[in-house]
Amino acid sequence: RELMELLAVPADKIHIIRPGITAPGITAPNLPPSLAPDGSRLEPRVLYVGSIFNRRHVPDLIRAFALVARMHAEVRLDLVGDDRSYPREDIVATIAREHLDDRIRWHQYVTDAELSGLYSTARAFAFLSEYEGLGLTPLEALTCGVPSVLLDTPVARESCGDAAVYVHKGDI
Repeated sequence: RELMELLAVPADKIHIIRPGITAPGITAPNLPPSLAPDGSRLEPRVLYVGSIFNRRHVPDLIRAFALVARMHAEVRLDLVGDDRSYPREDIVATIAREHLDDRIRWHQYVTDAELSGLYSTARAFAFLSEYEGLGLTPLEALTCGVPSVLLDTPVARESCGDAAVYVHKGDI
């Protein structure tokens, strides 16, 4: 759509080739969703993976998670990604304001093996990006069998279809 609108490229000249998801070290778990790879019980964990940009609404995710955390003492949130927001979003202060220091882990960087472990123990994946060319991390989550909650955008619906739950921007 943007190629057609911004660069006047005719629709018949555009061919969509969808990427495959074969991220190293990320595999779908063959376990019930409440069990870890070692067979132990999982804490309910929500996972976010991606650099932190303003358009991805991570502070909104933290505020929404706070509502869930107040009702469910066992739930945790893992944020994976470096803060590249501008103007700078103070993620640590947002976590502290919600009194969630002990419930949210922010991993600014993880190895492929650590990322695989996070996907394999997540019970839900959240990605509230209002603009992506194509969000690969929601597809990684779905590949791993992790249900996804995504911001309702045309690209999210195009790439994930009926396989995700969609929320509207600002609807905490």
